[in-house]
Amino acid sequence: MKAIVFTLFLVLAVIGFFKLMPESSAKYAEPTYLISKQQDAIEFRHYEPFFVAEVLVYGDRQSAASEGFRLLFSYISGANQAQEKIAMTIPVFQELVGFESNAYDESKTQWAFRFVMPLERNLQNLPAPLNDRIVLKEIKDFNVVAMRFSGSSASENLVTHKNKLDAWTIREKTPLMPNTHEIYALYNAPFTPPFLKRTEVMFRIER
Repeated sequence: MKAIVFTLFLVLAVIGFFKLMPESSAKYAEPTYLISKQQDAIEFRHYEPFFVAEVLVYGDRQSAASEGFRLLFSYISGANQAQEKIAMTIPVFQELVGFESNAYDESKTQWAFRFVMPLERNLQNLPAPLNDRIVLKEIKDFNVVAMRFSGSSASENLVTHKNKLDAWTIREKTPLMPNTHEIYALYNAPFTPPFLKRTEVMFRIER
């Protein structure tokens, strides 16, 4: 009985620690956006322009994400011409941008992975990447419908919520941009407990 009580106490203590952790963690900068409409976990947003470091990767989302994150993290960690470290921001954007052929094939899908640059940065004061696969660019202002959720950042959970948002936009007759694909926004480190993770799926919408 004592062992059960101790185990329960330990579990509650760990949960309490992780619940407090986000409040004591450093606050990361993120792009500026305005919410025009909100319905439960769904928001209509207008993003102001911001700058990113971007890399394009072919493959299924999970393996492509690993490669994309590694390349971009290397850039902000000093793999640039100034050997300068750049502050981490949130979220990491992952956008499906196209296919190598007309038929859907995960191994031939192309993903754009983007690290948002700190808000005071621009193309004039960002150091050039050493890896020519990384491109520095400005993302113009855009509108999205976004769904927020928690849980694992594995592809299965992301696709489940992408399908939910897709069905919601059809039901609500939301005007999506032509040929738009899903954008995932990941806000937490991989070791964050799933129930504390903030993840979002978005679709670009008409202005």
